[in-house]
Amino acid sequence: FGEAQLVKLGARDISDLAVASPNVTILPVAFARTAAAINIRGMGAAGFESTEESPTGISVDGIAVTRPAASMIDTFDMQRVEVLRGPQGTSFGKNSLAGGIAAYTKNPGSDFGWSVEGTLGNYGRADLKAAVDLPIVRDKLAVRLVGAAETVDGWFRNRVDGTRIAKGDTLTFRGTVLFTPTEDISFNVKLFKI
Repeated sequence: FGEAQLVKLGARDISDLAVASPNVTILPVAFARTAAAINIRGMGAAGFESTEESPTGISVDGIAVTRPAASMIDTFDMQRVEVLRGPQGTSFGKNSLAGGIAAYTKNPGSDFGWSVEGTLGNYGRADLKAAVDLPIVRDKLAVRLVGAAETVDGWFRNRVDGTRIAKGDTLTFRGTVLFTPTEDISFNVKLFKI
């Protein structure tokens, strides 16, 4: 899925890609908002324990996401997301029998630019996401900063004490520095805070 396809689908996270991917089911885990229950070709897992290994490999910019609790990837500011069916042992390791999901974030542009996205919804849902391109030295050094703040009050209510379950606040940041000293050499450094 390229950037235009992600926008056309209205994809907020990888769970929204399942409707356009045959034989793929991606659902959020009810009690862990940042975890995804991913099934490809009938194989999958719905856990979020750090010791559990899913049969679906996940990577962001070529770096494996090894913890199921961080598997619900936001599609904001993504260049593309690939849903790969079938064993992906070469790319994702020996246990990725079902397939893999590879996400690639945008690199800094050569011109100043920005984008903002907001969401309001039921159960106290409020999201704000922003990205900005900052060219420092034209065609040599550029920075891209991305931030997201998400909050939700929870979908379930504890019948004993009335508190909400599955609520949470998420604050994430990503910074990318692209240094191109010559046409043949470039350095790309990405920092994430999830």
